[in-house]
Amino acid sequence: MIKRILLVGLVVAMILLVFAPSTMAAKKVLIGLVVELSGSGAPVGLKFERGAHMAAEEINAAGGILGRQIETFSLDNKSEPPAGVAAMRKAVARKPFAVLGSVYSSCTIVNMPILEKAGIPQFTGSEAPKITQQGNKNIFRGSYHAGLSMEKVVKWLTEVLKVKKMAIIYANNAFGKGGRDAIVSLLKPKGVKIVEDIASEYGQTDFTGELARVKRSGADTLFVYHHEEESGRMLIQIKEMGLDEVMRITGHTTLIGSDPIRTLCVKDHPGILMNIHYDENGDIDRESFLVTVQNQEQVITGILPPLHAEWFEKCK
Repeated sequence: MIKRILLVGLVVAMILLVFAPSTMAAKKVLIGLVVELSGSGAPVGLKFERGAHMAAEEINAAGGILGRQIETFSLDNKSEPPAGVAAMRKAVARKPFAVLGSVYSSCTIVNMPILEKAGIPQFTGSEAPKITQQGNKNIFRGSYHAGLSMEKVVKWLTEVLKVKKMAIIYANNAFGKGGRDAIVSLLKPKGVKIVEDIASEYGQTDFTGELARVKRSGADTLFVYHHEEESGRMLIQIKEMGLDEVMRITGHTTLIGSDPIRTLCVKDHPGILMNIHYDENGDIDRESFLVTVQNQEQVITGILPPLHAEWFEKCK
């Protein structure tokens, strides 16, 4: 997660280098963070904030942006859309060059019009597809939207794992529904039967009822599409109920056009962690990683290529 958020911060820096006017009068480049610092999204929001600060420190130590230092400020959206709107209005009042956040899709969907109207670029960790399907040219993602990422996931599920019967547990919000809708629409034409399709709430602590339904369903695979904290609780209960002994447990991290905005290559911009591409909607394309947990540590077991390898020819 820290690497992913650090990547977002570094990408912001590179895009600022491209788009910032050379006559910018301010002595510092003001960047706002409107993220989940409390509430159910705090585990991911705090990491997002920490990664952005790490990136700013590294960029400042290297001389800043066009010789100007980055100054950041943080505002808490409390993991709630109404609070996110209020926080974003406060951010705009400070006239930042750009804003990072929010992470929760439900917060981003309601606060992005505020930045769009102000003409301020927004860099989000949200994955709901409709965020970049509304014609807002000011918004950019730091991760795949659910529809694009699920194309890779479904290819892996059907061609590598040979899934036949799947149960799904997803977050009952914009993030979860976006991922759920994407994977279901892609799996059905492949002949995969969805034997359980269960919405659960973020902030939920007990998933016994949902997991009992999954256990009785005859699924060969469970796909979990939830936020970090809920996923952690669910994994403990999955182990306690022995689900991992009777089916595969899979899931996703929190998850085009022909006229590209920008492809950034590590060989040209050593500060970024991997080659990335933004399309005209602000959606990102890059490599993805398959991860398993071994001895309570994440271990990379495979790398999925970008959806559009042709965009990365210049990075070779």
